[in-house]
Amino acid sequence: MNIRTRILSVITASVFAASMLSGCAAKPTSAAKKTNDPVVAARLENLNLQGFPIVKQPITLKFMVGRHYTQDSYANILTWPTYEKMTNIHIDWDEVLMDNISEKRNLVLASGQNLPDGFFRCGFAQRDPQKYGTQGLFVKWNDLVDQYMPNFKKVMSSMDDVKKGLPSVDGSIYALPSVSDSIEMEVGTKLYMNQKYLDKIGKKLPTNLDELYDVLKAMRDNDANGNGKQDEIPLSLSSLSTLLNGFKGAFGLMNRGYWQGNVDADPKTGKLRFIPTAPEFRQMLEYLNKLYKEKLIDNEVFTNTSAKVTAKVEMGVVGSFLHTNTTIAGSKYVNDYTGLTEALKGPNGDKMWAAIRSKMNGKGAFAMTPNDQYPEATARWMDYWYGEEGSKLFYLGVEGVSFEKTSDGKYQFIPDKIKIKPGSTYDQTVAKFSPYAGGGSPVIALSKYFQGAEMLPVPAKAAQDMQKYAPKELWGYFNYTDEESEELASLEADMFKGYYDNIVPKFISGDTPLNDQTWNDYVAQFDKLNLKRLMEIYNTGYDRYKNMK
Repeated sequence: MNIRTRILSVITASVFAASMLSGCAAKPTSAAKKTNDPVVAARLENLNLQGFPIVKQPITLKFMVGRHYTQDSYANILTWPTYEKMTNIHIDWDEVLMDNISEKRNLVLASGQNLPDGFFRCGFAQRDPQKYGTQGLFVKWNDLVDQYMPNFKKVMSSMDDVKKGLPSVDGSIYALPSVSDSIEMEVGTKLYMNQKYLDKIGKKLPTNLDELYDVLKAMRDNDANGNGKQDEIPLSLSSLSTLLNGFKGAFGLMNRGYWQGNVDADPKTGKLRFIPTAPEFRQMLEYLNKLYKEKLIDNEVFTNTSAKVTAKVEMGVVGSFLHTNTTIAGSKYVNDYTGLTEALKGPNGDKMWAAIRSKMNGKGAFAMTPNDQYPEATARWMDYWYGEEGSKLFYLGVEGVSFEKTSDGKYQFIPDKIKIKPGSTYDQTVAKFSPYAGGGSPVIALSKYFQGAEMLPVPAKAAQDMQKYAPKELWGYFNYTDEESEELASLEADMFKGYYDNIVPKFISGDTPLNDQTWNDYVAQFDKLNLKRLMEIYNTGYDRYKNMK
């Protein structure tokens, strides 16, 4: 018996409860208006402005969706049959594995033929909504938000980065975002240290860069894992960006959070600063080179993957790691690790944890196309996910079926429902009840409902501890015209993929010595690649962001 059949009786009760809890228990009000278009008149007559169902007679919408590899069938996840029963709206999901979603959606958009009614979690880049919106492939949401989306209007008014960063240059909203109100999700990279190693070598959690160096060195030299071999990897991680984001705050860099990772605010002038050529960036590279050449950083950092880091942790040789949560540690030693309780203080007195983002996690989480014949109903269907009850249904499923409320008022999956079978994982088990795996969905994530690995005790506490050291202001996304976006993409490709991504690892490894001459050559190369024009475009986007009302 599949999950859809087993929960029918519970869903019937939950539909009534959800309607009451959403504050929409009053008799639904028709959306019918005077119009000369009989098609529009019919769809508005079928629409309820409040409560459930959203439509009186059932309708079907077709959405392309990026399916995470842990999800067997997206359509059968508990959230969707439950919401269909509530709304009278059936979704025909065109499921595409997330590894292939970019190629599939781009082919559909390039042809302009057989468009779905909407693109749900299809991995759009931040500049895509305006690009496709100005081509007429995405529908504007502005009027729909005003008339049919009270939850999302509240998000827009309460989250400054959404209000400033979501609309396009001309003020049009071409897609709905993924947002959060959860510090546990908004703190990205965190540093976790092996407490058993610390106890063995007689060290405490470091509070500054000098102490970190001493701790890592002691792990390397004092047989921290107790196996009689010098096989410890004091600090491991899976990418260059993870490494840099973990250390930038200690050097006062990325002081507006990591959504604008190339620029921040110069503390002396307040103007935009290009981070890769700042003197503090050189200081950071020198420190990282010191760690690397003394084998305090995993020397496979530039070729590592998450799987490789997990394998090393499970060998019992990793003293610390940088990651968003502790799942990268696998299962054997995961309970040995604890997060920093303080941001690391750097050489210039900076004590900031910069790897924190603002509330909006992606601008293109859901886009509607002109093929959608029920835009008002779609707007109401989408609005639910930006409120309390929608967040609960999205992340937890149905009370009594998949989750329960504990005696202390918290929410959790029912333990018997998430017993992990041999050969399975937590994400695969939870995927029966919630579609959150893979992230990037058009929903508001709230700490009390979100059940991802960031909410496990150790990463949750690490994020909460780093909140005290967050940048005072967190920027969202800057907006650019289509022409500016194209030019920016070209400039960034030349500077970062073509140059930065090659030279920075060489500075860290020591393959290219870092001295006055090589640093000056490095800075000059950015000038040759037209850094001046890049900064002009960034400043244009920043000015729009600041002035957005």
